[in-house]
Amino acid sequence: MSWNAANSALNLTGGFTALTLYDAHYGSGRCRNRFVPLDRCQPPVEGDFSRIPVMSISTCPIATINAPIERVWEFLAEPANYDLWWAAKTRSIVPEGRAQAGQRVHAKAGGFNILLTVDAVDKSKHKIDFTTKFPFGITGFNHLTCAALHNSRTQVSFG
Repeated sequence: MSWNAANSALNLTGGFTALTLYDAHYGSGRCRNRFVPLDRCQPPVEGDFSRIPVMSISTCPIATINAPIERVWEFLAEPANYDLWWAAKTRSIVPEGRAQAGQRVHAKAGGFNILLTVDAVDKSKHKIDFTTKFPFGITGFNHLTCAALHNSRTQVSFG
């Protein structure tokens, strides 16, 4: 995700990306230490899918914006603005208008089609939940959240 375009629209002042690796483990409870390589874990028993290794990577870009939360929320709750801050080209928004449950945003990035579906919008919490479908069967469950900071600043996280 690129917050560079949001800089001009919302006066972006900085941010960072946090990377968290969750536990790699088998269903049996072995190898729960996140630093144990999978090859040291007991291999799964054939047909026992409860012991298949599970590993996920979660990234959460966070930025601090020099604008009040209401202004930031108005900008981010409008899918037509997404081209200004994400690394994709929006192709269509159905139905058009402000983010709403069931809304579908079709986009293209790096030659690949992406489908973003708005699952829920909570205006009081300044939060939008998305399901994002990428090529090769990859699905992302994302949350865009705004939090008010002191001095009319806003923290925005996407993850």
